Amino acid sequence: MKQYLISALAKALGVSKSILEFFLPIFRVAAVNGMDRLLPIALGIVTDLALNNNLSKPDKRIEALKQLQSEALRTGIICGVSVLNASVENAVLLMKENDPTK
Repeated sequence: MKQYLISALAKALGVSKSILEFFLPIFRVAAVNGMDRLLPIALGIVTDLALNNNLSKPDKRIEALKQLQSEALRTGIICGVSVLNASVENAVLLMKENDPTK
């Protein structure tokens, strides 16, 4: 399955499979490093927004993404929207896991 996905992605991008296989580990490391740097920031943002009773849950999510994107740009973290979304979702899970009221 993995080889099929690599072949399909290489074809879609118009690059050879060997070139894609060379760059995939580099992209993976970059994504992980971005997440490592974003998660503590996202956790702070999500925790602050959890205390805001004026916003609905969807509005808090949108605000968290906006704040995280702004902070990522300010600190020089270059990432896609999917990494921002994943950081916010993971931060929410961590916050809920560490909630002393449960």
